[in-house]
Amino acid sequence: MLLATGACLAATLTAAGGASAAGPLVPAGNLLANPAAEQGPAATDANSTFPPPGWSVSTGVTQVVYGSPAFPGTDVSAAIGGANAFFAGGPNVDASSATQIFNVTSAASAIDAGRVRAVLSGALGGFGAQTDNAALSASFDVGFSRLTLGALSIGPVTAADRGNVTTLLARRAAATVPAGTRRIVVSLDFQRPAGAGPYNDGYADNLSLTLRALPIVHTTAADQVTTSSARIAGSVDDGGSPTAYRVQYGTSTAYGQQTADVATSGAGGVTPVAAVLGGLTPGTTYHARVLADGPDGGVAGEDVTFTTTPADTTAPGLPPGLDFTWAPHADVLIAGAPAGGVQFQATTGPGVSYAWDFDFHDGTGFQPDPAASGDAPRHGFTADGAHDSARVAGADGLRRRLYTVRLRATAANGASAEITHDLVVMPNSPPKVDFTTRRIDTG
Repeated sequence: MLLATGACLAATLTAAGGASAAGPLVPAGNLLANPAAEQGPAATDANSTFPPPGWSVSTGVTQVVYGSPAFPGTDVSAAIGGANAFFAGGPNVDASSATQIFNVTSAASAIDAGRVRAVLSGALGGFGAQTDNAALSASFDVGFSRLTLGALSIGPVTAADRGNVTTLLARRAAATVPAGTRRIVVSLDFQRPAGAGPYNDGYADNLSLTLRALPIVHTTAADQVTTSSARIAGSVDDGGSPTAYRVQYGTSTAYGQQTADVATSGAGGVTPVAAVLGGLTPGTTYHARVLADGPDGGVAGEDVTFTTTPADTTAPGLPPGLDFTWAPHADVLIAGAPAGGVQFQATTGPGVSYAWDFDFHDGTGFQPDPAASGDAPRHGFTADGAHDSARVAGADGLRRRLYTVRLRATAANGASAEITHDLVVMPNSPPKVDFTTRRIDTG
């Protein structure tokens, strides 16, 4: 589920320590080598065989190019998201197979805790009304003793499933890996009825086996609450699979807003996390929770509630006549004069914080100046005209650069306003030009 992030959101989410930066304990991604028959050459007729690299194969198993005569066409590949080739049972065999084996000992802890989910998927099919077919299975073994603890399979896709059409259909199955599993054997099996024809037309493509640990997620606290912000604390144990987590929040358990995703390393172990939520409304009750991605969807921590501090109506507001001026005061400034730069001065007031930024009208918009932020009503600026020295405007041929200076002020009672002045910087004495002033009260 994707949730919209509010325009007023100012949130930071961080891991506060815990798990190391070691690699994933549970193997990540598709475990299968050459899962889509795209490695190595492929047959273009019903007589040749090109065994797929990465698989241990019996006689017959081959890779075939889509669109080859009497095989699935390129339209089938496009329909299933395939590419150039697919797997087939091959010529002159009633049964053929391909296998891959995986050691999952590194994930033993999570497997034995019942926290690892296996997902087996692929596209399987056959030719017309023929009953030739393919199936994919994963056997969960104790080890090389081949003592099997369980299995997962997809297929076969029958001719009836396909509507007697030559095609492949997507199939998927998922299960928890049995405790004690240390090896997984994947087998791709092709079958045709004895004597049914010269070619085993069981087909397969886009095969996948993934393992994913179920994360353990907790939301433990909501603290550091102010009129407009709060910190949410919790923990995530990814179980050995890299995952992503975020904090969801809102005025109900529907939440509706969330912080940016943060990735885990897949090293397992409990990792404390914290998020600072900003842009909240004073005197309002919020719900929040930590949510991590799991193999079957989101895994949520506990819901916590907090109420932001009510706005202090007795606190000072913005000073009357809020504005700013500059020295030397001129609507048009000469580049480099004065040598010490132009000094901007805002109307001062108790408890008012200020932020200055500039728009050089070069397409980048307003650029904040952190050095002039906070409670400083004064800011220096050197009008050097260097941002666009090549611009020529006007019949007089003089270079001009328009600078828009913006002051944003926030009072202790939460009221805020922004004021802008447009100035022009020129390299030599210019004629008089106009400028504008704007004030916007936002609270």
